[in-house]
Amino acid sequence: MLARVLILLVILAVAESCIQHTDCESCTRGSRRVRFKIISCRWCPFRSTCHTEGTTDHGCDDYEVALTSQCVNATQLVIRYLLKPHIL
Repeated sequence: MLARVLILLVILAVAESCIQHTDCESCTRGSRRVRFKIISCRWCPFRSTCHTEGTTDHGCDDYEVALTSQCVNATQLVIRYLLKPHIL
């Protein structure tokens, strides 16, 4: 039980560190090792926010940016999304 609590605290610390990033490049470079796994940050181009890999409440599932090399295309993702027909 104590181990689970400690892991949760580490994951929350990673989430907090992702939130601090204000641009795509620094966000996608942000990662932390949690036990034997590396948890990375992901950039949401629509909200210009950074979130922790695996979170689901950010609204960017299909368009999140995971790699720094993808940051140049983040604006194109937003434009493509805005031009995509939406069903109301």
